[in-house]
Order: sequence, then structure tokens, then C-alpha cells
Amino acid sequence: STIVTLLGTSIVRTPELSCLFFGKSSDKVSAPATFKSETTVECSTPAGMELGVTSVFLSTNGVDAVGNSLSLLVVGERSMNDMSVEAGPSSGGTPIIVSGTGFAVGGTSDYLQILCQFGDHLQTMATVLSDTELTCESPALYDEHYLNFEEDLPKTLPFKVVVKHPYYVNDGAGEVFATGKHFTFQKISSVASVLPKSGSASGGTIITISGSGFDDASANVKVKFSMIDDNSVVVATPIAVTASTVE
Repeated sequence: STIVTLLGTSIVRTPELSCLFFGKSSDKVSAPATFKSETTVECSTPAGMELGVTSVFLSTNGVDAVGNSLSLLVVGERSMNDMSVEAGPSSGGTPIIVSGTGFAVGGTSDYLQILCQFGDHLQTMATVLSDTELTCESPALYDEHYLNFEEDLPKTLPFKVVVKHPYYVNDGAGEVFATGKHFTFQKISSVASVLPKSGSASGGTIITISGSGFDDASANVKVKFSMIDDNSVVVATPIAVTASTVE
């Protein structure tokens, strides 16, 4: 029931004027068209169309296609339910797993790009894992739109998944595929010193790590201790976090 407008030239009004929809399987689905003028007709998309890119033709007799084909993206219900992480360093590279519905878009990867968009301009390519899951990485916040971003961090931007035709030239062009989440770009943390440098093998030694940029990520800070002798890794949660120290 989506109204589609076809624009052309020398369109003729006939009783059988219709739109023909051809999916990947080439099964034809037709819908009556409403004549508006010699350059414009409208039709309502019928039920039963395949998900994905559908070729649309105009027909004057309800059977034969005339003129050039146009492309229409047919999608199912889509939503974004959750994302695995909602914050990361301004240097980018944070892996994000997004869960929801309708991500496969009917297998249209040959025709369209699916991207994660942060704010109005920053985009990274997404990898669709299934109809309910995709993954992407956060971009670096080095962009002409955020020249003074270091002074503004942490910076929270709306997070979107968008479908974009590969020949679009404008960064913002594309259909908004899912919304409702945000991603926070944080200051890049750095470590200056660790004291003490040794402790009991039984554990329990309080260690103070000095540096910068810890406060922005205080809810997610973890300290990893690599046991070099057997290559195992133990992860501990800090007991206190400030802008310059982690204990």
C-alpha cells in the first residue's frame, strides 16, 4: 500500500494502465495505475512482492512493459533492538554488534550499501551477519564537522543504520533503516605509570595506574593482567576511577 509515483513522457491514459513489479525470481505482480498527467502516474504497491530490489515498469495494457525499468527497494518490518557497546574512544575502531530485524533487506548487498551512521555525517560500512544482526566499527572522530572535538569530549551522537545506493554522492543520502540509539565518543585513555610493579602471587595487591582520560569511560574500565608464563589473561574491575588514576 505504498504510493509510488512514476515520472516519464508521453504517458497515455488507458483503462488497463498499470505498474508491473518484477522481483529477483521474475514473478510479475501488477497493480492498477492512476493517470495524473502525460508525465506522471501513481500506483499502490501490491501485497506479495519479494523482499529486495524490484524492477518497476509501466504498462498500458496490464501485460506488456513499456519504457525503461525503475528500481524499488522492498523491505520487511525493520527495527533496531540493541547494540553491544554504546561508547568508545574518539580514535574509532570500536566493534559494535547491532541486533534487530530486517537487516538482510532481502539479500540486496549486490545493489545497496548498509552502513552505520554516527550523527549526520560519519559513516562506516556494516557487515550483515543475518536478518537480525549486523556488525560495524565506530569511525574516528577526525572530521571537518568536529574540528574542536577534543574540547567537547565526551560527545554523544545519534546512531543509525542506513541503506544507501552506492552511486549516491552525498554523505547523508540514503534511507534511514533504524534509529533510537546513541554512541558516545570518549577521550583517548593513556597510561603513564603503574605502581607497585610487583605483588603477591595469591593476588589482592592494590595497584594504582596513573594516566589520563579514565573518567569518561569509568563505567566500562577494566584492567587486564597477562600471565606471561601460560598466556592466560585475567580481567579485573577497578575499585576506583578518576580522571587520572585507576585503582
